[in-house]
Amino acid sequence: MSVQKNTGAITRFFHTVGGKHVPSVIQVFKARIISQMLYGSQLFAYTNLRPLEIVQTKFVRAILGVPHCTFNVALRLEVGLISIKARAKVLMLKYWLKLIFSVGLGPTDPTRLFQSEWKRHITEEISKIGFSPSILIGMGLTDAIKAVKVRLWDIELQDHVGQLGKYNFLKKSSFTTSSYLASTMSSKAIRAFTLARLNVFPSKLLEGRFRGLPASDCFCPCNNDKVESVGHVLLFCSCYQDLRMELLSPIICKSPGRSEEDYVQWLLSDNTPYITRQVAKFCAAAMVVRKQMFGSCCCSQACCEWNRKWPS
Repeated sequence: MSVQKNTGAITRFFHTVGGKHVPSVIQVFKARIISQMLYGSQLFAYTNLRPLEIVQTKFVRAILGVPHCTFNVALRLEVGLISIKARAKVLMLKYWLKLIFSVGLGPTDPTRLFQSEWKRHITEEISKIGFSPSILIGMGLTDAIKAVKVRLWDIELQDHVGQLGKYNFLKKSSFTTSSYLASTMSSKAIRAFTLARLNVFPSKLLEGRFRGLPASDCFCPCNNDKVESVGHVLLFCSCYQDLRMELLSPIICKSPGRSEEDYVQWLLSDNTPYITRQVAKFCAAAMVVRKQMFGSCCCSQACCEWNRKWPS
């Protein structure tokens, strides 16, 4: 079966007998799809892995139920998947190290005239991560493989964290699936919390992204002359006042005096299971209220197209 067919089969499994349990389906994806995509990648100097990155990104979007405008780096951090390019580097260097210690393949020498493109590529990649062939060989096979993997994972993580910007509450110390995705909350609550965390919660602001409108023109339907951002929905919008009083106010009142940005980061940080559950319940209920008020949860057909593709 092709990668696309396998990915589609796993996605259907996730939405049916898989119970929409994200950590489990991510493990299946890594074991089946990533292994299939990177089969034999140890033997070539990869140049264009973008088509494989697209397969991974589409899969993550499908299981999280998020639109195409979602930040790719935030997606990978949320589910704990590194990029295909970084994974290919690890496999290639791991294979090279095994050759060194099993069949005595000599270390690469950039000054040699007749050196394969593969070995030259390895030399460059080893140099980029701050090692040299002699240093890795001196470590021994097990320690060298571990050192390469840890270094590449750390570089990848720092690169991702450096691109987060306003998503800085998604920062992690390792590539692991966010804990709320493995919780016992309903799939609707988990998805609503995901939409809020990834800044793609149904709103005029999201609609504006689809229509190419500036954020300053995306006013909330509550007639407050405020941009309908995630922070506005969580803290101020009068459409959800009753929900807020029931689910969020008891939490917010315990920590008064914070700015809107601080409150949003605190509520969406997923550091405290109780807060996460309450915010997730609020977000899920708010999506229902919006749909009842405006006929769709996003106020526009364009925004709702991706929403209909994600089974209830």
